[in-house]
Amino acid sequence: MKICFISLFAYPLFNKNSHAVIGGAEVQLFNLAKELSKNNDFGVDFVVGDFGQKKEEFFDKIRLIKSAKIDGKRGIAKKIKSVFLQFHVLLKSNSDVYIQRAAGIETGLVAFFCKLFKKKFIYMTASSIDVDGKFRKKNPFAGFIYEYGLKNASTVITQGKEYQELLKRKYAVNSLIIKNSFTLPEKDVIDLSEKKIILWVGSAQSLKQPEVFLKMAEAIPEEKFVMIMPRHNLELWTDIQKKAGKMTNLKFIESVPFEEIGEYFAKSKLFVNTSAFEGFPNTFVQAAMYGTPILSLNVNPDNFLNEYICGFCSEGSLERMICKIREIVKNKSDWQMLSDNAFRYAIKNHDISVNAEKLKEIMECQLA
Repeated sequence: MKICFISLFAYPLFNKNSHAVIGGAEVQLFNLAKELSKNNDFGVDFVVGDFGQKKEEFFDKIRLIKSAKIDGKRGIAKKIKSVFLQFHVLLKSNSDVYIQRAAGIETGLVAFFCKLFKKKFIYMTASSIDVDGKFRKKNPFAGFIYEYGLKNASTVITQGKEYQELLKRKYAVNSLIIKNSFTLPEKDVIDLSEKKIILWVGSAQSLKQPEVFLKMAEAIPEEKFVMIMPRHNLELWTDIQKKAGKMTNLKFIESVPFEEIGEYFAKSKLFVNTSAFEGFPNTFVQAAMYGTPILSLNVNPDNFLNEYICGFCSEGSLERMICKIREIVKNKSDWQMLSDNAFRYAIKNHDISVNAEKLKEIMECQLA
């Protein structure tokens, strides 16, 4: 079986010398592509954007195919040309199944290509904006094309029951659930004394609300805080970086290579999310798989923090969040319970080998 993943911003995951900002959607397709490429029954292609690399490269058994330059300011003629280039690289792959993740024009283009050439298209949601109708409200033209792709996918895969219900209600689209997936570390006994920092990880976007994390660090001067925030919105990044530089108990890090980020989760006593909204953040899984309890300001997909007792959602209250941080850190037995539950949750739901097998079965059913 030949599989082609499409994720234009994913190239930095394959090439450490490329420093462009990546997101959760790119990470998930990268993880699945790596896992499936271990199976000799699959041929795996991965279409990425033009980052100045060769037309074709190989990453272990994965063939990388260069597509269009990523530049939102290009004129209409160049944009039309880039659409034709997208079709060219999809034809070049000549795969049985094409997989794309996250709302965008590419969703519609890949769906149209697959209908035209009688291929199977799997679309995977990445955020709440993909399923609640807001993407089209914010991006009318791109949203129209996206919704065509969503409704014409052979299969739609989402991250949880909440999104599954929204897809059905908003778009009359049925979907299957595969949760975000990682290669999980083996767990020795995790000891609070070995974990020294309170961690925040996210790109510089207003929806991530990084300024809230600074307020938390200011309110709890006795704790050490670490903020990892790659540049995305340069104005926001610069503002946060300057403010963080004046704080004695907060270390600001611009970026960490993907393969090294686990070290920070491993030495964190708590992971904090301050976003206004998200899908199912990869960082939640990365925290859980290192036994790090999760404290979230707003985001709690499928109410999992409460159901699995692996963290806390403050429902938008900064004051409750600050109180909970102090409470958990001081009570070692409570922290240990949350830590153990977090690791068990990750094992049950987010093991890449288990979830890649689910995807394999879906593809085999489609092609039967």
